[in-house]
Order: sequence, then structure tokens, then C-alpha cells
Amino acid sequence: MLQFLYKAVRGIKIRTTIQCNRFINLVNILKFNLTKANSFAWIDELKQLQEYGFVKIPITTNLGKIDNFILNNYQDSDYIKLQSKMPEINKFGVSSIEVDINSEIFTEHILSKNLKKLISKYYKKKFWLRNAPIFRIDIKNKRTDDSNKFQQRLFHLDYTERQLSLVVFLNDLDDNSTHTEYVPKTSKKSWFLQNDERTNLKFQKKVDKLIKKNGTKKIIGKKGEVYLFDAGNGLHRGFPGGDRYMIHMNFAQMRRYAYYEKNYEQTTATKENNYFKIYPNKATYDKLSKNNWHKENLKYLI
Repeated sequence: MLQFLYKAVRGIKIRTTIQCNRFINLVNILKFNLTKANSFAWIDELKQLQEYGFVKIPITTNLGKIDNFILNNYQDSDYIKLQSKMPEINKFGVSSIEVDINSEIFTEHILSKNLKKLISKYYKKKFWLRNAPIFRIDIKNKRTDDSNKFQQRLFHLDYTERQLSLVVFLNDLDDNSTHTEYVPKTSKKSWFLQNDERTNLKFQKKVDKLIKKNGTKKIIGKKGEVYLFDAGNGLHRGFPGGDRYMIHMNFAQMRRYAYYEKNYEQTTATKENNYFKIYPNKATYDKLSKNNWHKENLKYLI
């Protein structure tokens, strides 16, 4: 009986926290609609992100070093350093591993001054890198189980916390590749007091109406290209297709993130989880500080 009551109270607390966050986001989105962006180098990219929820950002990566990383089986690369050995590809054709934040792709290219300013202007408040960057591969001919296909193909939200997802393509992606599909302009909704469970029929009817109104956008492109999209408030889904190699990282503007609890970072499981291990060395701090990235931007869990 006590265990039942504990679970019930915890469930109420989680749902209350989520709705509180959505209300805060509603206020922030209203502010953001009333505020004009000041001019800076990526002003057009900021406007597109604000209006549509996604944008291709003008970052140049080193294609030769990306090729070497792939050809050398993801080993011996300073450009993209994996935190540990790449796991075996699972039955869904997927394998992923955390990437060292000290990798050159971040210090030399991704974590630029303009990216910091773009995200800051989008959130209009402090933000954090929510987890260690992830290197992920999706291999079509290794996909022996499609039991997760139904869930993956449903449009959904990532906790409606305005989480920004950044992806770097490490191979060319077209319509037939594994990719993300996005519903433009849905990031401007707060989803306050709405059930966004992806399997909920009422929610899916709302999704169908929004798709009919706004269409969809495939997040695809050439090797080395970088996209940023609001996965927290913007409807998106995965499309399982041909092979995909990518780096993926998430930014968040709330620490009260979905199921986050006050002492979460103190648990043994969290401390041992590489997903939250983001340890820039001094050389990385020195480089990134010149681009206005600070320690607090690189650590979600205090």
C-alpha cells in the first residue's frame, strides 16, 4: 500500500513539474514572439530557427578528417575521439557511444562564438549542454528487428522543454536514408495542459492537422553539414532507411528537465553513466572561452 502511494505521489509530482515547465515555456515563447532579434552574423539563421524550429547552420567541418575517422573504424582520431570502444550493432541496426568533448570537431568547428550567440538569443536565458555528444550509426543491413518501427515512426516531442538538438552528418543523407522528419512551426507551441503521449489518438489527430497545415521537412543533407532544431517543442520523428552516420548533442534551458530530481546527479547510476560525463580539459576551456563558452554551458548536472 505504501509503495502504491509513493508511486502515485511521485507520478503527480512529475506531471506537475512538467506542466509548470510548459507554463514557463508558454511565457517565454510569448516573449520571444514579441522580441525582435538584434543583428549579428547569423541573424537569418536565428530568424529561421524562431519561425520554423529548425535551421542549417553555416559551420564548416573537415571532410577529410571525417572520412579518416570512418575508414579507420572510428579509432585513433583526434578529430572525433570516442570515450570508449564502439559497442556491437544491435538488432535494430544501431550502435552509439559518447564522444569526448575535447575532440577537435567541437573545439575547432562546432562550438563557435556564433553558435553560442545563436542559442543564447533563441533561449534568452542560460543554457547547458545536456549530455555528452553521441556518435551514432544506423546500418540498414544489420537491422534484423523492426519491432520498434511503430514507435519510431510516430511524431513526438522531447519532453516539451525546448530542447535544441544539434546533428552533424558524417555521410550524405537523402530521402531514402535514415533521417529525422520535422513539422515546421510546431516549436512555437508550448503544449501547455496537452497530452503529448505519442500513441495517444487525440494527440495524433492534432499532429495530422498540423502536418496538413504546415507540411514536413526532412533533416537531410551532405556530409559535414550541421543542423539545429527544437526537438523539445517541435514535432519530429525518425525515418528508418539507408545507412546514417552522425554526431548528436542536446542543449537544454531548464535543469528541472522532465524526470530530473534534486539529488539525481548524486546517485551511483548517474555518476557511472558516460551519458553525463562532459570533462573539458584546460586546453579546451582556453579555446572555448575565447568563443564565449563557459564552464556552466558544458555541464548540465551540477
